[in-house]
Amino acid sequence: GAVFTQYAKELGMRDEMFGLFAALTSFATIMQLPASFLLEKFGHRKGLMIGTGVFSRLLWVFAGLIPWFVPVEVMNVHGARWMALVGLITLGMLIVNFSTPAWFSFMADLLPRRIRGRALAKRRMIGHSVGVVMSLATGFILDFAATRNQVQPGEMLRITSTIVALAGIAGMLDSGLYAFVKDPHEKHRRSHPRQPWLRMIREPLKNKGFRWYLGANVACTFSIVGLTQ
Repeated sequence: GAVFTQYAKELGMRDEMFGLFAALTSFATIMQLPASFLLEKFGHRKGLMIGTGVFSRLLWVFAGLIPWFVPVEVMNVHGARWMALVGLITLGMLIVNFSTPAWFSFMADLLPRRIRGRALAKRRMIGHSVGVVMSLATGFILDFAATRNQVQPGEMLRITSTIVALAGIAGMLDSGLYAFVKDPHEKHRRSHPRQPWLRMIREPLKNKGFRWYLGANVACTFSIVGLTQ
């Protein structure tokens, strides 16, 4: 979003690097394939979902703390500050995508089919409503930071880094709260432990509805991925 983009610029990221960063974060979704295989083979989806979710968000906290704990004379060498940012966030995206199959499996069992669509829609609606409010708030904060930065250089970096770190903490809480939600199939940790991986990939493609869903997601990704940064 706007805060991360401004933060990256404050750390010295060049404009042409934003395309590379967007490509890396999109490429990170490939981790869902090995995650699906490991989930099917070993189970423990709740632990996988929470562990990878919390750790990936912790990396965002570390990313926000870059200008606070690393000496400027060290991090200014050859663009080390923005490279550290890209490295931490890319690693975080790789790890958080590892949790995605476990989350979908968990929610599919937690929510009965008859209410699943409505429940997920309401979850998305509430999340987007909060997102609108937070986007407006951060817009005002960035305007304030820009004004302050003219009087006190470095204020924009301090404010944007703080927001990034706080967002990471909020994400850790989001993932951690699932620890209090009981796994409906906690005793059955592996549903199909011997199912071949290629069959796991082919099986959903037989469903016409899933193929349409997959096509819609591909089209949506191509339409917005270039605008994400």
